[in-house]
Parts: sequence; structure tokens; C-alpha cells
Amino acid sequence: EPNVLQEEEENQEIFKELFPTDGGEYLKISKIDPHIHINKLHSNKITSFILLTNGKFVSGCSEGSMCLTSINYDSKTWNKEISLPKAHNQAITSLCESGTNKLVSSSLDHTIKIWDIETKTFDLITTLTDHTDSVYKVIILSSNNNIMSCSGDKTIRLWNNLAYHQLATFKEDNPVYYIDRKSVV
Repeated sequence: EPNVLQEEEENQEIFKELFPTDGGEYLKISKIDPHIHINKLHSNKITSFILLTNGKFVSGCSEGSMCLTSINYDSKTWNKEISLPKAHNQAITSLCESGTNKLVSSSLDHTIKIWDIETKTFDLITTLTDHTDSVYKVIILSSNNNIMSCSGDKTIRLWNNLAYHQLATFKEDNPVYYIDRKSVV
């Protein structure tokens, strides 16, 4: 089984390393400021993260919680704004931002969830439940803003990001652990 820490392609230059210390999880940021750290956002291991276009940071963890955090660059501090203790029932494997003010999350609990990130509470819009095994990665296709997911159920699925229904299923011979926009034609 793959490591569930999946860096979003756009953020690979920003986020450098994840390391545990003092029982908490710290994320060191390299290109923004090497001295800013996230301290104990979650009680368990951070498994996925994304820097949103509004400059805020969302992290997911191994027990399924999710946090929205703002960064104060002057004081080099982080302020947890929203905490969703049970965003998913198991580890969050992937996070991506839709251009329509939505956050998409995937999990080992076989689900994909779509969240409204304009609300102060991160309202859940819908849960997609067609996968029958862990969902390892979700991406937004820039050409049409649809969602693509891959799973241990040996499928890649394409979802409409407005009506939230499945558009297509591509069956593979083995579990699919990773997809990216470069490999999608």
C-alpha cells in the first residue's frame, strides 16, 4: 500500500518536509519562510495538505480530521480557523481545490467529499460513494473542472463537479494509487 501523504503537484515547491516531534506533527515550509511551522494541528499524522488560492492552508490527517489554517507571515504564526474532527471516517489521502470555491477530499473510507470553502464552517455539499475501496487521489481537470479519482477498487472515475454524478468509469487490472493532470489526455 502506498504512503498516503500525497503532495499536490502545485505545492511541491512550497512544502518541503513533514516530520514528527514532541508527539505532534510539524510541517516545515521552505519557499515561503523556513522558520514557520505548523504545531499540533492534528492529534495524529498529517496525511494530505494543500495551500489554497486564498493563501490559507488545509490539512487532513490519519484519523480523518481536517483543519483550515490561516498564516500570519509577520508574526510567523498559524491560526486554526476551522476544525472538522470527523471530515472522513479514515485517513484523508488527497485534497484539491476546485475553481468554483470547493474543496474536494478523498479517503481510505472509500468516499470523496466536496466542501463549500466560502462558508465559515466548510459546509459539506455532497459525498460521492461509488468507489468500493480506498480512494487514493482526486484531481480537478482544468479543461472542464470535472473531478477525477483513483482507487484500490481498480478504477479511475470521472465525476461532474456541478451535478455530482459519475460521468465515466475506467477499469484497470490493478489498484490505482496515483493520477495527475499530466497523464490525463
